[in-house]
Amino acid sequence: HLVGGVQEVMIGYSDSGKDAGRLAAAWAQYEAQEKLLEVAAEFGVELVFFHGRGGTIGRGGGPVPVALRSQPAGSIRHGRMRVTVQGEIIERQFGEADSACRTLDTYISSMLEAELCRPAAVKAEWRAAMKKFQAVSCEAYRGVVFQDPRFIAYFRDVTPSAELGRANIGSRPAKRKAVDSVSSIRAIPWIFAWTQTRFNLPVWLGGGEALASAVKDPAGRAVLQDMYENFMFFRSLVDLLAMVFAKSDPSIAKLYDAGLAASDELKALSAELGANFLTTRAAVLSLTGQEDPNAEGGSSWLQQKCDARNVYITPLNIMQVRCLKQSRKAAAAGAPQQQLDDALLLTVKGIAAGLQNTG
Repeated sequence: HLVGGVQEVMIGYSDSGKDAGRLAAAWAQYEAQEKLLEVAAEFGVELVFFHGRGGTIGRGGGPVPVALRSQPAGSIRHGRMRVTVQGEIIERQFGEADSACRTLDTYISSMLEAELCRPAAVKAEWRAAMKKFQAVSCEAYRGVVFQDPRFIAYFRDVTPSAELGRANIGSRPAKRKAVDSVSSIRAIPWIFAWTQTRFNLPVWLGGGEALASAVKDPAGRAVLQDMYENFMFFRSLVDLLAMVFAKSDPSIAKLYDAGLAASDELKALSAELGANFLTTRAAVLSLTGQEDPNAEGGSSWLQQKCDARNVYITPLNIMQVRCLKQSRKAAAAGAPQQQLDDALLLTVKGIAAGLQNTG
C-alpha cells in the first residue's frame, strides 16, 4: 500500500530462477526495477524495494556488498531497503552479538556505497548483449529442465529430493502438489537437493551457452570484456558464478550419478550435463582470469577455504550416496530401515552446515 508517498515493492528471486535459470531471471529482475523506478518518478512516488533473497546464489543470495552494488541506479535511496534473511544465514549473520554487529555494519556501509557511488550508465551495447544472453540462457535451461523427458527421472534418482520431502526439515512441503514435475517442486528443496550433490545445476545451467554466443567474433568478445570490467551488475553475476564453481565438485556429482542413476539413458544425460558444467566453468574462468577452482594447490582465498571444508564434507557425500542406495533398496523391498533414514538425515545436515549457503 502507498503510505506517505512511499510504495514498497517486493522482488522475488526463487521461483523466477527455477523457471528461467539464474542468468535470465537476474536480468529480468534488473529491468523490472528500472521500469518500476521510471513509473514511480513519473508519479512522484518513492519506491522501497523488498528483496526476497534466499541464502543461495540460485535464490538471489550472495555477499551483501556485491548484491547491493549491482542494483540499478536509484534503487536504493535515503538508506531505505528491505531484505529477507533465511535458513542457516540467520544464525551465521545474527547468531551472536559480534556477528550481528558485523552484519549490520556491512549492510550500512554497502548501502551508503551503493547510494553515493552511482554505477555507470548501462550502455546500449551492454543492454543488447544482456537481452541476447537472457534469451539464449533461458532457452538452454528450459530445454533441459522442462523439455528433456529424461530430466525429472534423473533429478529424482541422483539427488536426495524425495528423501528431503520426508525429513521434516523445512517449513513447507517440498512439493506444491502431488505431481512429478519440476513445476510442482518448491524452489528451496529444488536448490537444496542440487547443493547436496555439489553440482549446483540451477545456478550455472544456460550460462555457458549465453557466454559462448558472445565470443563468436572479436567485437562480441570486446563487449563482453567491457561489461565485465565496467558493468557492476554483469560483473557480480559472473563473479558469483565463479564462486559457485569453486564450491562445486563434478567428481562428487559423478558419485551420485554412478551410484544412483537407474538406467543408461539417465547416465547419458549425466555425461551431457557434466560436459556442459566443464564448458561453462571454462567460459566463466576465461572471463574472470581466475584459476581452475578444482586444480590441486589452488592459491585463492576462497579455494583454500573450500579445500579446508571439503576434508569434512566429501566423506559425508560418500556416506550419503551409500545411505540413499541402501535406503531405497530397503524401501523397494518393503522393509524400510529407520537407522538408514536417520544416518541419511545426518549427512544432509552435515553437508548443509559445511557448505554454509544452502538455504
